[in-house]
Amino acid sequence: MCDEVGRPSRIVGAVYDITARKRLEEQRQLLMQELTHRVKNTLAMVQAIATQTLRSAPSLEAAGIIFSERLAALARANDTLLQENWSSASITVIVEGAIQSHNDHGRIHVSGPDVHLGPKTTLALSLALHELCTNAAKYGALSVDAGQVEITWNVARDGEAGLFRFRWQESGGPLVKAPVRKGFGSRLFERSLAGSFGEQAGIIYEPAGVVWSIETPLSALQEPTSGYRLL
Repeated sequence: MCDEVGRPSRIVGAVYDITARKRLEEQRQLLMQELTHRVKNTLAMVQAIATQTLRSAPSLEAAGIIFSERLAALARANDTLLQENWSSASITVIVEGAIQSHNDHGRIHVSGPDVHLGPKTTLALSLALHELCTNAAKYGALSVDAGQVEITWNVARDGEAGLFRFRWQESGGPLVKAPVRKGFGSRLFERSLAGSFGEQAGIIYEPAGVVWSIETPLSALQEPTSGYRLL
């Protein structure tokens, strides 16, 4: 403002606190970065599943069916994570979702405390259980009426940390032989899942039934996703 002779005498201004707006912008930026990260990881997994499915399937028609089933397993895992804002998922929900379509006659028995696992472990375990169920229904314990599957897990104290143990065990099915040719499932268990669950995770083709077990610190399975690949 000016006085009578036109000289500046006052300054009028306004101060606005934009702290909340800046925080909102930062949160939005972080959200977009996280979303981009997740989308890239998911697309990488889909691409790997597609490549390995086409490589090992006997025909294009079979590849299409197998690929759709594997994508459905991946979608279920994503839905489970979305319920917890992609922070973790209940192992009980993961297991029940994976076995649902294979347990019409109640031959898959599940036992274990409710434990929450991180996103990376959730995706890996969901795919592993899908492959185990599929193979058991085609060639293993679930391919005959007398076959049974036991899925158990627990958390034992190992000093100050918890030691997570998980076991899939088939019984009552046809005589088991180790696969001669390595397909998607073999590569999944030998490469990707070994990286996800550590060296103490492995599959054994016992004559009486397939056994897949995990023994690893629980904290390693509860870490947030920081980038991973499948196969």
